[in-house]
Amino acid sequence: MVRKGVEAQSSARKAKGVKQQRKITYKYFVDTDIPVKDGIFNLDNFADYVSKKYKVDNKAGNLGDVVTLYKSQNKLHVNTTQKISQRYLKYLTKKYLKKQELRDWLHVVSTPKKRGYELRYFNITQGNDEEAPAAESQ
Repeated sequence: MVRKGVEAQSSARKAKGVKQQRKITYKYFVDTDIPVKDGIFNLDNFADYVSKKYKVDNKAGNLGDVVTLYKSQNKLHVNTTQKISQRYLKYLTKKYLKKQELRDWLHVVSTPKKRGYELRYFNITQGNDEEAPAAESQ
């Protein structure tokens, strides 16, 4: 009986020299907080669009176990087990903005030191109309 216990323990141990490979995940996000709060951007539609258009192995919508999408706090998070270009997420975001006719008001900006993007409004300032008459009078 003592031998059976020893054998059970030895079979539970890992073989020497065999390393278990760590599963690497790449995490990306798109922060849509500002336009969602203003009510001009629908995060649910955006998540559906990305899930349908996202290509894995050159097939759109073929996410499988490779890509997972989830929403939290007005952000769309994308986790992948395959290495993909971060710019692919920016490309899909820009295509969605163009389709929704929001490209004239919003642009996609990379967040520093993080793997993600943020949607921001364009800074549109009117010309210096107030200073022009003052300059003409002098």
